[in-house]
Amino acid sequence: MPQLLRYTLCFLATLFLLIPLDDAIAADGPASGLTLIPSGLLFPPPLADPLSPIPYLQYLATTNDETRLGKVGAGATFGLVRFEEGPMDFQLNIDGGIFSRFDLQGAFTAETVDYLIGFPIDIVPAGSSQGWAFQLTPYHTSSHLLDQTILKDGNSPPPEESVPYTRDIIRFLAAYRFTPLNRLYAGFSFAFNGENRTYLHNYQAGSEFFSSAKNVSGAEFRLYLADDIQVKEETDWNLNLNLQVGLSIQRPEDRQRLRIAIEYYAGSAAEGKFHQQKEQNIGLAAFFDL
Repeated sequence: MPQLLRYTLCFLATLFLLIPLDDAIAADGPASGLTLIPSGLLFPPPLADPLSPIPYLQYLATTNDETRLGKVGAGATFGLVRFEEGPMDFQLNIDGGIFSRFDLQGAFTAETVDYLIGFPIDIVPAGSSQGWAFQLTPYHTSSHLLDQTILKDGNSPPPEESVPYTRDIIRFLAAYRFTPLNRLYAGFSFAFNGENRTYLHNYQAGSEFFSSAKNVSGAEFRLYLADDIQVKEETDWNLNLNLQVGLSIQRPEDRQRLRIAIEYYAGSAAEGKFHQQKEQNIGLAAFFDL
């Protein structure tokens, strides 16, 4: 088990042991301050971050070499406990994701799969859905080439190809929410190289804006724009830009939301094992916000 993940689990176990559950969870529930398995998130994951734990389907065409790519992601963020007492609300979550990439040229070749698990801690002003919001997330990610990619030339894989790309990361994000849907965010992270424990810096910023709703058959239709910009030390500070322009469909009483978007990406490949590979692609994507 990665060292950062072990430390995080130990911290969370200690935190739960220190909480006086008998006093905190009274008969009147949330009014007592502590809510187990809360509904919703105080700080939703960035919509345009390529590795946000959000289910998606993507069909992309690269402008470099006319390659056709398919990407499939499965993930979710689950609230564990929320504490609402005093000037700030806190929520501890667990999130995880699996992200696969396929070469659609000729044979349907599965190239790589990335895994992510983290424990986001959301911090927002009490009872507010606007203004500042903060999130601190320790998480672990790894990336693995699949056999079809390693052996596609018919030769034995070189030793470095069989070593997974792993990172232990601590990320801090701050967001300013103009409305519950529209926000700007920025932050930084410290990443530790899993192979030789190299200390790496990353910086991130983005925005999300939704139009006013048009009600059709009980569902709210909105146009939306989301972008995410990242620069990473391990890719020599090259700019990584992901841009989504599309349509959001959601019933007012539900958390679930469908987003259909044209997506443009330019920069180092989002998949860990391909992180030194420069890409530029554009295509159609569907996202399923849970």
